[in-house]
Amino acid sequence: MSLFFGRRESRAVYAGNWWKDTWVDGSKTKSGAVVNPDKALRVGAMWSSAHLLASIVSHLPVDVFRGTGEDKRAVLPAPRLVDGPSLVVEREDWVYQGMLSLLLWGNAFGLTLERDANGRPLVVEWLDPSTVTADQKSSLRPPLYSIKGQVVEHQEDVVHLRAFTKPGFAVGMSPVAYHAETLGVALAARDYGSSWFGEGAHPSAVFANKSRQLIPDDESEAIKERFLAKLRGKREPLVVGSDWTYTPIQVSAAEAQFVESMGYSDAEIARMYGPGLAEVLGYSADTGGSVTYTNRVDRSLDLLTYTVDPWVRKFERFWTSNLARPQTARMNVNALLRSDHKTRNEIYLIQRQIGLRNVDELRGLEDLPPLPNGEGKDYTPLKAGNSGGNQNAGN
Repeated sequence: MSLFFGRRESRAVYAGNWWKDTWVDGSKTKSGAVVNPDKALRVGAMWSSAHLLASIVSHLPVDVFRGTGEDKRAVLPAPRLVDGPSLVVEREDWVYQGMLSLLLWGNAFGLTLERDANGRPLVVEWLDPSTVTADQKSSLRPPLYSIKGQVVEHQEDVVHLRAFTKPGFAVGMSPVAYHAETLGVALAARDYGSSWFGEGAHPSAVFANKSRQLIPDDESEAIKERFLAKLRGKREPLVVGSDWTYTPIQVSAAEAQFVESMGYSDAEIARMYGPGLAEVLGYSADTGGSVTYTNRVDRSLDLLTYTVDPWVRKFERFWTSNLARPQTARMNVNALLRSDHKTRNEIYLIQRQIGLRNVDELRGLEDLPPLPNGEGKDYTPLKAGNSGGNQNAGN
């Protein structure tokens, strides 16, 4: 019997909307903390990780090309879907919004508001994931989308980018859900520290009288108020009898060690999104090695290759699939490496030597004007030992 008909189809997995049902309001973890995407951002390591990745991807330049090979040409100005996909925010903010949804929920849902004459999207606004239901009744069928409980009339208007997908599911997995226990420990530690230093959670000190075993409540309150009055913003002498002792309450060594150990949780949270992120954010437990010029460059390359690039591809694929063919959209990831002046100039030199770029193009990358009289337009590869100037000199 066919897998797509009869009794076989009824045995397909019901994907449902498990990711939203569980994590909109949150679920209580073993630490006692309730974790959901919004509360996860209150963890410093989570905020830093999500903000860093979203910022990197959203600020990369985007180029659109037509054709391939020798016929490849830049499309100027860029199509509206790339240059201004939102009526509300700039493109950088639009990409940031989409990234934040992907990083926290594992899904980014958008609604197409405008199309061109050929039906291609022009304007897409991201939706709050907590308001979207993606109901996948079968692993062999796409989800049915609803917004605030109302089924979207034209399902093709829903844009759905996914991350962390597993077989049989067309809805991404939420990293917040799968790392809830780690995030819960971080939230619990933060709340523990806040309650410790905040008023009312623990007494800050004990003021005791050794000669009296019992002090009436009204008298003890009066003594406490008189004692605190001397401490609140005043630098007057404090006079007490010989029977009184004042003992500040300190954080125990075990409790202090517990708080310090949270650095390991920070590194674990950062590594949810890929290698290299914890080290860039300073959450690495390894403090033995020095950060040299070389390993800073290598760290940026690792971050780009293993962590940033997969997210870049998602947006490139979305743009390219919705542009008029044969147009393609590419994010310029080389911009991420521009912060390293030495490496950048070494790359420029190689590109000029092999004729990949002319001098004017390289100057343009540094926001410099072209050379006068067209001297920088030559693509002729340089001879060995010739690093610039007139390529034909000495011929």
